[in-house]
Amino acid sequence: MGSREPVAALTSEPATSTKRAAVAVGGVLKLSLSSSWLIIALLTVWEIWARVHPSPFVPPMSTILQKLWSNFFSSDPARLFTSDLFSSDLLVSLGRVGIGWGISAVVGIAVGMLMGISRPVGHFLGPLVRFALAIPATALLPITLVLFGITSQMNISLIVLGTIWIIILNTMDGVRSIDPVITRSARSMRLRPARYFSRVVLPGASPQIVTGLRVSLGVALVLMVVSELFAATSGIGFFVILSSRQFRFPDMWSGVLLIAIVGIIVNIVFAIIEARVMRWHLASTANVLQ
Repeated sequence: MGSREPVAALTSEPATSTKRAAVAVGGVLKLSLSSSWLIIALLTVWEIWARVHPSPFVPPMSTILQKLWSNFFSSDPARLFTSDLFSSDLLVSLGRVGIGWGISAVVGIAVGMLMGISRPVGHFLGPLVRFALAIPATALLPITLVLFGITSQMNISLIVLGTIWIIILNTMDGVRSIDPVITRSARSMRLRPARYFSRVVLPGASPQIVTGLRVSLGVALVLMVVSELFAATSGIGFFVILSSRQFRFPDMWSGVLLIAIVGIIVNIVFAIIEARVMRWHLASTANVLQ
């Protein structure tokens, strides 16, 4: 009987971890749904106002929703219920965001870790990072346009230049905010560098790193739209500006609505991943508050 107890304890740990993750994910979804009532109310007011005060520039929300479906979705299951515009514009835009934000995440975390661990490197690169962070990324659009032309490389480079500094700064601050008692204790135990990094530095700095990733992801979506509005031949931003120039205002608003929906979905997905990955931090914070 005694030999079965450890086995039962080991088998119950993954189930408990899965249950906690499911509870965290459910909490995120519940919060997102509970806070959506204001959006529904605003859309309802929009519909009523557009019906009472007709305008070709602000069509009713029902018309915009019809255009959203006809432009970007279809009834063909073979195409996963998506249209050609969905592939040629939305997926292209998401690809640019993914590549640009991914480059910023990898390079930003690496450089931020180095600046946080090494004081000389931090003092040397710190002023440069803060100076670059103070420059509005949209001001760099003409420079990236001259360097890369109207290409996807231009859109991606603008996203990188606008998001990487946020990740670097948050990662550096996260490393430097680790309790000195913990770092001294880890060094007194003579941990190997790889173990010290994986057991002390990375967990201690991860809350700040996740914060930087979350903020930079929102900035990346904004820069994706801005760059496509001014210099692109494809993408959801290009679709919006092209519809505006051709006076197809319902199509224009459908693109704007799709951007908003994508932003909400991306934030929900990131919050779910954060709740799963950072559940230890959320649990420890809850225990402290209790």
